[in-house]
Order: sequence, then C-alpha cells, then structure tokens
Amino acid sequence: MKAAIDFINFLLPGLYLITFGIYFYDFMYGGKNFANSKRIFLFITLLFNAIYLVLRTVAFNHPPITNVFEIFTVLAFSVSFSYFLLELLTDIRGTGPFIII
Repeated sequence: MKAAIDFINFLLPGLYLITFGIYFYDFMYGGKNFANSKRIFLFITLLFNAIYLVLRTVAFNHPPITNVFEIFTVLAFSVSFSYFLLELLTDIRGTGPFIII
C-alpha cells in the first residue's frame, strides 16, 4: 500500500499540471478541441486524488489533516471538486485555469 501511496503522490502534481495546461490552452485559444476532454482530465485527477486520500487514511489510521502537506492535499481536492461540480451544474467552462491554479 505504501508503494501505491508513493506512486500516486508522485503522479498527482503532474496530473494537476496537465489539467491546468489543458484548461489554460482552451482559455487562451478557445475552440471546441478540448470541450469535453477538460472535464475528463479533471475527473481523472480528482479520482486519483480521492484514491490517494482514502489510501492515506487507511494506511496511517487517521484522516489526512494532521500536518500542512496533508491539509493542502485535502484543500486541492476540495477546491477542484467544488469547481468540477460547479462546471457540471452551470456549464460555465471559462474559469477553469483560475480555479485550478
């Protein structure tokens, strides 16, 4: 389980960076190229973040809120998930780079 936690911990910043890049590219250049793929990348990133939070909770027998780094992980997940729901409900897709950064 520790190896999975370490792997996802290594993978998450890259996923957030790729997601931000796609949202930023779509914001700057527009078009319909990334209309649905933005949501898919954000969903995949959120899925890996949720798996990471659950694995850390199970492995260390406490929720990930005991130090600054764990709290920032929960905060990143919370903000991204809130934006994901907001984007699904309102269908406003232009604010993504500002929220995800």
